[in-house]
Amino acid sequence: MPRNYIRKTEPRWDKAIIKLAINDYINDDYLTNEGRFKNTFTDEQLQALQNYITDIDKRSFGLTKLQCQSSIFNVDEFGISSVPTKLLKVISPTGARRVAKIVSAERGKNITVVLGISATGVYVPPFLIFARKRMDKQLIEGAPPVSVAICNDNGWMTSESFLLYLEHFCKHVKATPENPILLILDNYASHVFLQAIRSCRENNITMLGFPPHTTHRLQPLDVAVFASLKTYYSQAYDTFMVNSQGRAINDRDIRKLFSESYNRAATVGNAIKGFSVCGIEPFNPNIFSDHDFVSTEVTERPLTIEEQPIPESIYNDQLIPGRINEEHPIPGPSRTIENIQPKLPALPVAVRPVSKHKPRAKLPTLEITSSPVKTKLEMKEQQKILNEQKKRERLEKRKLSKKENKIRNRKLRGINNRRKLILSSEESENDEVPNVDTSNEESSYNEECWDKMSSNGVTEDDDFADDPLRK
Repeated sequence: MPRNYIRKTEPRWDKAIIKLAINDYINDDYLTNEGRFKNTFTDEQLQALQNYITDIDKRSFGLTKLQCQSSIFNVDEFGISSVPTKLLKVISPTGARRVAKIVSAERGKNITVVLGISATGVYVPPFLIFARKRMDKQLIEGAPPVSVAICNDNGWMTSESFLLYLEHFCKHVKATPENPILLILDNYASHVFLQAIRSCRENNITMLGFPPHTTHRLQPLDVAVFASLKTYYSQAYDTFMVNSQGRAINDRDIRKLFSESYNRAATVGNAIKGFSVCGIEPFNPNIFSDHDFVSTEVTERPLTIEEQPIPESIYNDQLIPGRINEEHPIPGPSRTIENIQPKLPALPVAVRPVSKHKPRAKLPTLEITSSPVKTKLEMKEQQKILNEQKKRERLEKRKLSKKENKIRNRKLRGINNRRKLILSSEESENDEVPNVDTSNEESSYNEECWDKMSSNGVTEDDDFADDPLRK
């Protein structure tokens, strides 16, 4: 049963009295400590604190957390062929030794496709590269909407093709100084060159590269989009070959098959899942476990006992037969000379052939549009210009030397022809006078020949110093 408590004492202070006391306290009727009521920060300090919190909230090269989801893009290219690498399963009787499947050709024709996705699931329209000399407008008909197609000699991604793709990319992402774009891509040679860096800087785009040998785990397109896209393309290819047997697939058929597979694979879920699985957005640096780094232990293995260097003092000490070295005893149950086992020589190391091509220089930073990378590429471009200038100078010298040699040879031929004419005239004169004794005129014959050559305009030259006519 609950108890009823009765208050035995009346309150000492009335509410009206308490309010009057508070008003008197506020009106400085009593001594107060003003430090408790002062503003902790000034307006300038509050603004500085707000700016500091904003700077702390920034990440990913100037993008805030809210901007990351719509401003991070991943771009990569892959190839589709008229003969796909993935073939569907074939039904055959049990025990058949050969299971065949019809394909368009023995060797396919490759077409490069460049795709771009964002962390919010936005897809940049595809960019197709055909291996042709001239572009045909019919090749783009039936492709995904707003797609762009170009052509080059081999159908691969080149520096010129990447510049055209950057124009296509900037047209759709519309980067501004207030809303810059972070473009993540691999460090392919066609992506890292001076013109591309200048174009990205002008259009408020920051290019960031992946570390070497990590794109299979860090690139969202490789992880979540390309695999399903190739599978759907193989299915569309198989359906086409079944419905049109005996017909080879051309470029116009490939664009239709790619459009069908792209519409199935290019979903918002695949793009968002790719960024989350790679730990990019939302940012998760601990998404990879120790098991993912097991393959690196091959190059980071510790030295074994056999591979450890032996001190030089052991080599300097000579073992005398019949006696054990006391300074470096050999461990074992019995220290007799019979139990000493000779150390086996190290296994020979295979010598790798030296490559003629120089390895590609590493980038100073993974931020491709940064100043260190730009400076290095500018120095490389200047060195290339200097080398070309030196090459032109060498070619010009060679041309001049060839001209000089031709002029010199022409003069020598003229001199030789004149000398032959003089000698032939002398022989004819000797034939007309049959009874001429020349035994006494051998010493003066050469002088007469040179006198006649000089009278005909032939001058002495150092190249004929060994000529017998001068002697």
